[in-house]
Amino acid sequence: MACLRCGSAWKTRWGHDKLSCPECCKQQRAKARRLGHLPSSQTKVCERCGEQFEAVGGNAIAHMTCCPKCRDEKAACRDRKKRYQERVKAGLVVPKKRSEPQPERKCLRCGIVMRRKQQVKYCSNACFIADRNDGVQQWNREGQVNANLRRCGISMLPSQVGLRLVRSGFYGFMAKLRAFQKRIARLYCPTCGAFVERNASPFCSDECSRKFEFETTCHRCGCSTKSKGYMGSGRRTCEACKQAAERKARRAARRKYGKHYRSRARYHGVKYVAFPVRDIFERDGYRCQICRKRVFEKARYRKSDGKIHPLSPTIDHIVPMCKGGNHEPSNCQTACFQCNSRKGDSGGWQLRLAISSGPTYQGGRKSGRGT
Repeated sequence: MACLRCGSAWKTRWGHDKLSCPECCKQQRAKARRLGHLPSSQTKVCERCGEQFEAVGGNAIAHMTCCPKCRDEKAACRDRKKRYQERVKAGLVVPKKRSEPQPERKCLRCGIVMRRKQQVKYCSNACFIADRNDGVQQWNREGQVNANLRRCGISMLPSQVGLRLVRSGFYGFMAKLRAFQKRIARLYCPTCGAFVERNASPFCSDECSRKFEFETTCHRCGCSTKSKGYMGSGRRTCEACKQAAERKARRAARRKYGKHYRSRARYHGVKYVAFPVRDIFERDGYRCQICRKRVFEKARYRKSDGKIHPLSPTIDHIVPMCKGGNHEPSNCQTACFQCNSRKGDSGGWQLRLAISSGPTYQGGRKSGRGT
């Protein structure tokens, strides 16, 4: 059939013929609203939340069943469902299998339907005692107790007295037995196999704890890697991701502070005085002013891993620049790399005096020893 007004052939979504197309029907409704034959708005009740809302327009009056808020929630839910189905098709998500409904559990004595979480045979202690007195249910836990004891390495109960104690408080006994099983599992060091006394750590010494290796997963890239030390609950990172994170941190520090002391002083807004670093080392006699150990004349690197040596000389600011300390000889001292790293930005030391026990710095020249 064709539309009687415009002559276009149109069928419904289910394949049925109609005498008028949707466009002509829309024009007719608009004309009727202009003439006042149809209302321009209508108050409706949302079928989801039950609140009243105003439907403006013929299409809204005819088709809207939810308020704008609920309609947006339904659209968001459809979008989430569509995205989830796309991820399932792409193989990124494994859909969860629906658990099969469990059969109803009934009490063996009275036949009452019990709750799902009740994994017992009787609904109450009274039903159990009644069956036990009638001889239906036997009170014999000796086989179960002996099986748990054999799992712990004990062949049988030491005496009938122990069995009577078990009968008097079976669940308390089982809790103690499970704790004993866990303690038995931690009696031997997993690294060297030596006997370990009862303590918080499963290792016999700190050296075994450091040597212990185990397979783990990197929390950054997800690859399988080997890690050393006690497993604990912390996240582990592979060597490649660890080096990438260190490089990223160094780049961020360079962008923030710059590459030298001048830019750091400019960033923190403190005074900067240019002086040779070697003068500070010679003034302090190439000795760390924190741990009093002798440092090298220049930075050295370890051959084993390529990292800087702990006794490499560095410049330490007595009052850190981030806390208002100036970059000048009176606020600088020699420190080994290890002590300087441990100190960080913690201050609290006293500034150097102009007259000290070592060679002093005066205008870029080295003077003799003070008195």
